[in-house]
Amino acid sequence: MANFYRNRDFCPVWFDEEEFEVDKEKELWTAVQTELGPLGYSIKTPNSVCHQTKDFLRELCLSRYWLDQVSVVEAARAGRRWENGEWADPKLDVLNKVQIRSEKILTALETNEFQETLQEVQPRFIDYVALKEKLQLYLTTQDELTKALDPVLKEADETHTLNAIRKLNSLEFWDHQLKTEEALTATNSNKVIKSFQRSHNLEQTGRFNKATLKRVNQILGARIRKIQINLARMRQLPQELDDHLLVDIPSFTVFIRKENGDVKFQSKVVVGKQDWATPQFLERLSYIEVNPNWRVPDSITRQEIIPKILENENYLGEKQFQVMDKKTQKILVKEEVEEIDWEEYQEDDKPLPVRLVKASGPENPLGAIKFMFPNPHAVYLHSTSNQAVFERSQRAFSHGCIRVEKAAELAKAILSEFGKDYNSEEFEKKIGGNEPMIFKMRKELPVYFTYWTAKIEDGRVQFRDDIYQEDDSYSLEIGKPKLKVAE
Repeated sequence: MANFYRNRDFCPVWFDEEEFEVDKEKELWTAVQTELGPLGYSIKTPNSVCHQTKDFLRELCLSRYWLDQVSVVEAARAGRRWENGEWADPKLDVLNKVQIRSEKILTALETNEFQETLQEVQPRFIDYVALKEKLQLYLTTQDELTKALDPVLKEADETHTLNAIRKLNSLEFWDHQLKTEEALTATNSNKVIKSFQRSHNLEQTGRFNKATLKRVNQILGARIRKIQINLARMRQLPQELDDHLLVDIPSFTVFIRKENGDVKFQSKVVVGKQDWATPQFLERLSYIEVNPNWRVPDSITRQEIIPKILENENYLGEKQFQVMDKKTQKILVKEEVEEIDWEEYQEDDKPLPVRLVKASGPENPLGAIKFMFPNPHAVYLHSTSNQAVFERSQRAFSHGCIRVEKAAELAKAILSEFGKDYNSEEFEKKIGGNEPMIFKMRKELPVYFTYWTAKIEDGRVQFRDDIYQEDDSYSLEIGKPKLKVAE
């Protein structure tokens, strides 16, 4: 930003002949509100941050605010986001790294192309566009609702009450949705409000009062924040999504989706339990393995298997585990395994020199199929012999990997379109055997592990359970401005 002002001979962009450009400021707030939601990424309101009495501070704060908004959106796609006033370590590993175009961003300060610039750096895939549109409906309805309810509180005017109910009905707000506006009358509006008041333990007056309005606004505010959080998560994906595999963690579902968002195939899945949460990341599916061996992650070996070995010296043999030397990749014989002091490897401070391996077969927890996309989390998709678990609505039971209900069908759907020299008869013959076999991809398929707790389904916002309790702590804050007025 210093070079920007230096190139302008330090002439301001927010003042014209010492007069503050109010319309320019309004364009900025409108653009940020429309494209990113209330105040965008910020810890303080525009009034407290930028409406300073000193002109030079007001100038710099507004320019800094604008630069931060666009920079955060662009940097999100590089896996970075603000946390406590500074860049946090990436929570999402992304395929494409983004170079922030600071020159173009700053040029918008001169041209007033705030909205156009924000639109250029945001995602364009259907999930983001649809959810962003719904956010605007929430914001405009909340604003109009407040205006409509103001006279209601004074006069309990029937017209304003009906108008308020219609607007809330457009947001699927009520317990019992009204099918048409024509069905709304003074009589059933009273029932609608009473039903809401009863559900929220409020006095059942059948009219909007201060207590009811407060609760309505609390709910709307919480939904708006949840939508904003999920738009921020979506900004961490590429702007355009080609054909891809989407693991939607909160809905316990995996999808094969086309670039336009159409679903080609879907299946129920089991995701990581809270202590072993499935991470959010992006990778590319490189091959599918039939009858895979299970190479046990060190974390599971340390936390779950070693304690059992210490309790039962025959545990490895009973559970058909082999022990492989990590350096030589050779399977150790019984005498070599007996020499291992397992107790000293329970803690993370000492590297584990061996890997536990379970051969393919009915006792292998990976089942018959494993979907491979090498990643630092050692998280994959795989089949499972325990099909009963898919009858549950909440399916967070794994150690982070994704168990797929219809794994064979998913593999066939992927290989038939993206597989290299795929032979369906050969696949059918090999599956369920004891010999591992790899089916390569003709085209690597992007795999997105997403944590969307608000998403558009059939034109409506579906709010999902926050199974890992991440929404409350999710930060939309850039941090306090570091500019200070000299004493």
